[in-house]
Amino acid sequence: MEHVTRGVWRPSPGSVYPLLEEMATEGVLRRNQDGRYVLTEAARAQGGWPFGGFGPRNAQEAAREISGLVAYLEDLRTAQAKEFEAARPMLKNTAQRLDNLVA
Repeated sequence: MEHVTRGVWRPSPGSVYPLLEEMATEGVLRRNQDGRYVLTEAARAQGGWPFGGFGPRNAQEAAREISGLVAYLEDLRTAQAKEFEAARPMLKNTAQRLDNLVA
């Protein structure tokens, strides 16, 4: 969930397991014998995961997601300059990789 929500929600076991049980009751998930939860066939037929996808499904969606993240970073550069500076080396590396990708 932390990954899916991009760090907005870092759930504890006390919040995750009741949610999983509720989703199982609603027929979205099924608990396997090994204790793991999986989507039910009904949930898959309705389009899968109820909280949105697990990331882009094609290059167009990936480009749109990157564009949105760039807009977010542009805001952070002003609003949280110190945190932005700490991320600068990683951002430069990512920018170079993207540049190589489209060259």
